[in-house]
Amino acid sequence: MMNDILKYLITEQVKRNKSYFLGEHFTNGQKVYFWTNENIKGFIDTKKDIDKALVISAGGDMIFSLIHNGVLNIDSFDTNAFTIYFIALKKALILKYNYQEFIDIINILTNPQTSLEELTSILLDLIPYIDTKYQAFWQDIINYNYSIQSQYHTNLNLFDLITIGIGNIKNIKYGLNYLENERSYNKLKKNIPNSNVTFTNCNGLELKDVFKNKYDMLYLSNIMDYFIDTWGFNYNIELLKDYIDSLDNLMNPEGIMYLKYIFLYNTEHFTREHLLYQTNITVNEFREQISDDIVTFPSLTYHKVNSAMLYKRIK
Repeated sequence: MMNDILKYLITEQVKRNKSYFLGEHFTNGQKVYFWTNENIKGFIDTKKDIDKALVISAGGDMIFSLIHNGVLNIDSFDTNAFTIYFIALKKALILKYNYQEFIDIINILTNPQTSLEELTSILLDLIPYIDTKYQAFWQDIINYNYSIQSQYHTNLNLFDLITIGIGNIKNIKYGLNYLENERSYNKLKKNIPNSNVTFTNCNGLELKDVFKNKYDMLYLSNIMDYFIDTWGFNYNIELLKDYIDSLDNLMNPEGIMYLKYIFLYNTEHFTREHLLYQTNITVNEFREQISDDIVTFPSLTYHKVNSAMLYKRIK
């Protein structure tokens, strides 16, 4: 059960009075990203009419960004089933608090100096706003965290124990349309009750076998991560191309696939001949054989540097 996996994650860190990463990537119950480290606002095509999207769930920021944009039918997937539980918690925060309250409460919840008692009280008050099917899970985890930390006399922040990439919300707001201002936040809140988001616990390489719907948008963030996890570096551009081409069957005509996020894309330090991170494939090869084009935009995490997204449009 997910409860047991997350309790183990919490317990091992509390026993050592230290937050650190446990386990293997691409497995259930690993720490999730509290915030995206991608500038989503920088690459999403807001002019495109999207009725249904298939996206990696991660920490939920792409899902909320799409709902903000009026995309209300979203299928999500992830190898880590904990992501959908965390998204339910973030959704509850959005539904309960107004824009400024949300920012303030996030700063309290993620502050290492916040007491165990205050954090527990805030989260328990949030339970009624969490989707019913996730309430028992969070009630159990919140109470367990309080109990185990009281037993070991620790005051580790729960979100340091179960998430990564907390960051500063002032910087995060730059890349997320739904946190840009109060008006955008309220637009998301208004759209959430009309949204339909599903979740499937699966690997990115299983999409064509698992999903049978047709989509106007597919967001993988980084398809290479799944290839590296499965084959290491023992794959080539042809294998990658064959798989991505097979995903065409999931797409509606003129649909768009967001395939590869590049964190550092700068003409002075990064050219088309550079290898994509952790691959033997160059940007040029990817664009010529797989991707239609590339969009560049300011990096969310690096000062005065551009990031980029390689994408493919279905003809």
